Amino acid sequence: MIIFSLILIVVLTVVDQLIKWAITSNFDIGESLTVIPGLLEFRYIRNTGAAFGMMQNNSLFFAAVTVIMSIVIIVMLIKYKYHNFLSYSAAVMIVAGGLGNLIDRVVLNYVVDFIHVMFFDYIFNFADCLVVVGTAFFAIHVLFFMDKKKGRHFEDQHEELVSEENNDADNC
Repeated sequence: MIIFSLILIVVLTVVDQLIKWAITSNFDIGESLTVIPGLLEFRYIRNTGAAFGMMQNNSLFFAAVTVIMSIVIIVMLIKYKYHNFLSYSAAVMIVAGGLGNLIDRVVLNYVVDFIHVMFFDYIFNFADCLVVVGTAFFAIHVLFFMDKKKGRHFEDQHEELVSEENNDADNC
């Protein structure tokens, strides 16, 4: 499953870059296209900051943080023994989204943003969506599927308790 996850990271990163290439090839900066009137438009902007345009002109800082976080997540992807769908998906999406924006920062010195949901003031991109959904999956995994003291799934604890109860019954 780790190899499959690493392949998915590459595929999603490539998809992100292809979408951004299509936007930069077909839009001038600031140009927009209404996709769903009153709800969704594509508007090409250059973002030198973090999510939602915060902390502008800090590309080197964000690149360094992305590299460090990606390495940490990939190591955890390999070392962590109690993965489920949410933890694998979280790792894949967070790393792929981070790498998609990292490529922009290194190559262009800004991130290509283009998704504008009309009731939301900010403009973002596919990589940002991956990071946000991946982070939500990670939070759900940690909150509902993991024993925080031992880093194991609750199901594993149940199996361990049943095994201990059977051993105790055998010893009587």
